[in-house]
Amino acid sequence: MMKVSDYKTKKELTAFVKVWLHYCPVGFVLHGEALQFAMDLLATHPAREEKVGCGIRSIFIESIQKNGGSKHFAIRRTDGTRIDFSYHACITQTKSSQKVRFVKACRNAVISQINDYKNPQIVDGMILTSGGVLLPESQVHVDHIYPFSRIVKDYIEMYKPDIESTVFGYVGLTQSVVFADTLESDRFYDFHQRTAKLQILSIEDNALKSDKV
Repeated sequence: MMKVSDYKTKKELTAFVKVWLHYCPVGFVLHGEALQFAMDLLATHPAREEKVGCGIRSIFIESIQKNGGSKHFAIRRTDGTRIDFSYHACITQTKSSQKVRFVKACRNAVISQINDYKNPQIVDGMILTSGGVLLPESQVHVDHIYPFSRIVKDYIEMYKPDIESTVFGYVGLTQSVVFADTLESDRFYDFHQRTAKLQILSIEDNALKSDKV
């Protein structure tokens, strides 16, 4: 089976998925390459986090009569709930979502650095913010003084990765986005380590900052 990224146009990809769903039996649970294909589609859905929820147990084929019997993908979450998702919504978002996935993969590549900065400062569940206020760990956020979005932009300008061709992987129950190429992940990790300056802010103060990509 071809990968989502192998299709040159959205029209070609849409046509393939439509035919594929037509021949898949209702209730069919995806495995192997078919599951990975569906996961790659889901990664571009504009409401991906809502669809994934607490985590994915399986993806299967479903049909609803009120839609004329047309088939679609459905998710069975780890808590037993189900929700469907539209492949049309996924495909229309493909190009813009590639940049979003790249930024998320960058964030996930440096989680250990964030934790290494934060964890040593926690004492009995409390942590001192950069403003000198002692708060519970759950009420603070590790903030980038130089916005993370700008770090990513600087990285892109310096190394010029081919974002549209970047391949991603998905790990954990919530299917966090990561770089499939560990060289890309390691390179951004090193770049972030050299350039990032961090501080502890309350969640409220962090919300006042704008860090849009």
